[in-house]
Amino acid sequence: MAFLSEIFTSNSNPYMLLFFAVFLSICLPALHFVASLRIMETTNLRKLFHGLAVLIFVPPMVISTYSGPLASRFCVFSLNCASVALIALEMVRAVPVIESISTPLNTYFRTYVDRKERAATSLILSHIYLLLGCAFPMTMSYIVLDGGFFNGEFGVFALSGVVVLGVGDSAAAVMGKISGVNYWQDSKYSKKT
Repeated sequence: MAFLSEIFTSNSNPYMLLFFAVFLSICLPALHFVASLRIMETTNLRKLFHGLAVLIFVPPMVISTYSGPLASRFCVFSLNCASVALIALEMVRAVPVIESISTPLNTYFRTYVDRKERAATSLILSHIYLLLGCAFPMTMSYIVLDGGFFNGEFGVFALSGVVVLGVGDSAAAVMGKISGVNYWQDSKYSKKT
């Protein structure tokens, strides 16, 4: 309990928590609304989540850089909680014990699947991969710094997952869609080389 009370005593942490709550409560329904309009391909729709990852990861990282180790600890704690929550949601969705919860979750998650996850019995893991890919460098920076805050080289390393997945992968997908000429066998996806 001392750990939790220490995390929530930093001046910036309640603001980061409020930022996460407000941002997600606005963006997730907005993305679902865009998906319901069916004006975008699934690939492009999924890249909007990469943009969401950039927008939700960068501000807390900047705050934690200037606020010190308690803010960094809160960032890592929040990412770990989000990872556990997404894994738990996937378990509830994939094992339909409580139909009233698993059916709406399945409908929501299936909106964003690509052909590799389209089978009815397959796990939908891309959202977990995105979160873990963005969070892993940040968590590793925190561990390497022995609970210190992200600054200098470690600030750049901590954001590397967000830059590579949030920006790089999205840019590669868009460029492949626009100018790709070499396609994977039996696929509509171009090679991102």
